[in-house]
Amino acid sequence: MYLLIINPRSGGGAGQRTWLSIEAMLKARGIAYEALFTKSAEQAEAQVLHALTRREDWRAAILIGGDGTIHSVLGALRRRGVPLGVIPAGSGNDTARGFGIPLDTEAALDAALQDRCLEADLLAGTGGLTLTAVASGFDAQVAVNVNNSRYKRLCNAVGAGQLAYIIGILHTLITFRPCRVSVTSTQRAGL
Repeated sequence: MYLLIINPRSGGGAGQRTWLSIEAMLKARGIAYEALFTKSAEQAEAQVLHALTRREDWRAAILIGGDGTIHSVLGALRRRGVPLGVIPAGSGNDTARGFGIPLDTEAALDAALQDRCLEADLLAGTGGLTLTAVASGFDAQVAVNVNNSRYKRLCNAVGAGQLAYIIGILHTLITFRPCRVSVTSTQRAGL
């Protein structure tokens, strides 16, 4: 049994459109699944954890969404030891690109259904777990600007989610003000 985690709002509605395609493919292949639609990033982890505790025979959780959706459910999947498959349906899909997950919907489903897992290190911080990268400075400010912008929604609506990040880079180039930071470590360099 597969748990399908769907963020219908990801990628400006791409999550919902992708789900409709995936649902038809799963039914045509006779694959058993349960669909869970996330309500919000804040509630997604609790929703997934609740679903995972209802049964023990999950083969994998297959997520339809973007990097934000992945980030919001990693904790629940890690706690229950359930593998994650990703079908990209976000604005940037950096995680999918970084792990070589196909951007084509059917190819991504085929990859997610394989019984082959790639182990990956997770980064833990005050904001929870992350899978691909942690950013600060300019890069982080680009992400903040894009996620708080009106143009991201517009770009996603016309299927040009990556354009939002190009606009965000240009916006941040004009407005970014660097600041000094101090990093303290309890370990010596080289250890």
